Amino acid sequence: MLIFLTGALPVSAADEVNLTLDEAIESALDHSFAVKAARYDSLAAFHEHRAVSAERFPTLSLEARTVYLSNLVEISSLPTPGAIEIGTKETYQADIRLAVPLYTGGKLSNRIGLSDSELSARGFDLESRRRTTAYYSRRSYLGLLLADALVGAAEASLKRIRTIKNDVANLYDNGLADSVDILDAELAHEKGRSMLLEKETFRRNASQSLAVVTGYPINTVFKLSETIIEPEEVIEDYLTLEIDSASLERPEINALEARLTAADRMVAMTRGGYLPNLSAFVSYSAGKPNRNFFDAEFDDYFSIGAMLTWEFNLGLKTGRNIANARRKRDALRMSRDQLHESIYLAASMDFEELKHAYDVYRIALNEKNITEHKFRLAKEKQQAGDLSVNRLVEMEAELTAAEEQYSASIINFYLSETELLHSLGSSQIYGGLQ
Repeated sequence: MLIFLTGALPVSAADEVNLTLDEAIESALDHSFAVKAARYDSLAAFHEHRAVSAERFPTLSLEARTVYLSNLVEISSLPTPGAIEIGTKETYQADIRLAVPLYTGGKLSNRIGLSDSELSARGFDLESRRRTTAYYSRRSYLGLLLADALVGAAEASLKRIRTIKNDVANLYDNGLADSVDILDAELAHEKGRSMLLEKETFRRNASQSLAVVTGYPINTVFKLSETIIEPEEVIEDYLTLEIDSASLERPEINALEARLTAADRMVAMTRGGYLPNLSAFVSYSAGKPNRNFFDAEFDDYFSIGAMLTWEFNLGLKTGRNIANARRKRDALRMSRDQLHESIYLAASMDFEELKHAYDVYRIALNEKNITEHKFRLAKEKQQAGDLSVNRLVEMEAELTAAEEQYSASIINFYLSETELLHSLGSSQIYGGLQ
């Protein structure tokens, strides 16, 4: 059996938006500032990884300078007459160097691996933001569906009370009811109007909540077109579900796994501080006077060579950095295990809540059917003069409560399903209802 829950507020057509659950989630993902921020973070990590990877390539450097000296060093102790100046007052020099790293002790390769792991972690952070946004938009949509159902139940209740009121008025005109019956019917009618106003206010608040999540204007009136299927047609998909560690697909866990890999890289990179750096270079130098200070003429030359650098901190800095990196790695490992445990517990509890929500739905369905049959019999008795108006009004209130409980039980089932999908990290969180 299919149930369509629709709103009941009279609004102008210009303010109405027909919306399915898929469309609501898509709009929320497009609007979410958190998703946009995570997307920029992921893009920044991508550029950072490309920048670090570029350190494998040769580096080209250019240095050019010119200098003018007011006076030069003179040598006057030679047997030749006069003093001889060494060098030239005007100096022009240009150096071009091409250098490439040959060996860094694993520091460069591990730094690249670290940035790659961080890029993966940022990608999982983005997916986590997207799933969380879909989760909240799904809850907001279901909340408005519930509000629509409650408004519908309140309208149906008010319609039944008006029928009772008219029936009592006819009985009063025929001398079969007294003024107390009239007052009871009037009082019930006013209570029904008050309940309808309360439910309509609840719906407006739920509509505004959905508008904020999806990025629509705050005064948008939504016409929800999602089809609600009875839970017994959905619960079968979960009867064979087994909650275990392998079934958890939460991006938060994957993000911590990636950061744990990055921590391993950090340990290895820090350990590389014990090893030397070796690089090769080729350079071209041109200038005046360049190598010959006694001949102020233009000169140029090529050079090729290698450079070895090896530094040691006598305060055991490298060892302390390695210990620091290891402890941070251990902390991340504990955080991962703790998150995995908490998510597993949440998924197990949400699964039990889903089964409980289904049991509540079955009870609410039976109560609604019984109450509907009871009210029909009571109305027949009241019309025959065998039941007081006050008692009939009480039974109508029971029927309204049963209808509201039934509608709420359906939405609560799907809310419980949403919690389970979120805990499991299921991609179904992005889709419509089953």
